[in-house]
Amino acid sequence: MTFAQNAKAVLTSIAENAETSRCPDQLVGPIVDFDAKEVDFPYRLPATTIAETQNRRLVLVLESPHKAEFDLPKEPGPAKGKTGKNIRQYSSQIEALRDFTQYPVLLMNAIQYQCSLGFSTRKFRDKVFLKLWSEGGKENFMARLNSYCDSNAVIVNCCTKGNQSQELRSRVHNAIEELQLNATIIKRGHPVTWSIKNRRNKPW
Repeated sequence: MTFAQNAKAVLTSIAENAETSRCPDQLVGPIVDFDAKEVDFPYRLPATTIAETQNRRLVLVLESPHKAEFDLPKEPGPAKGKTGKNIRQYSSQIEALRDFTQYPVLLMNAIQYQCSLGFSTRKFRDKVFLKLWSEGGKENFMARLNSYCDSNAVIVNCCTKGNQSQELRSRVHNAIEELQLNATIIKRGHPVTWSIKNRRNKPW
């Protein structure tokens, strides 16, 4: 086999073994009920149940699920592993959220698929994210977010910066702005960084 054939075989193997499940958006309870000592949120309900929250909601937007979000035997869900742990432990310490701690939190990923392909996020995530974003992912995100929000919604864009010239989080922010929602929009770093005090309260 030639080098090109070997390289193609490796890439094909990666693609064939990639996680293809969708990570659903989920309602996980209000910040006031989060317990840093627990291994998960108070509950994980389908995003459609947000219609029962009497127009009060806090939507926390991440860019895409990584490995922990698909760990068996549980069903896929957003913000597991360190991301979820930091949200439970530090969200009550984010000054911009102090007036919204009783709002039910909805966790969503801008792209619901594992853009990292299970590897280091520096390896494939950004390229896969951008490809999916340009092939209908942006419109899918906007439609989902629009269905979750109204004039009382709070949207927290916690997407990662990424390693591209135009940041992943900026692309997501622009999509949020395009919706022209009458909602409060807050920018914060990815929850993985919230254990650093000056990072969790610093807008990007």
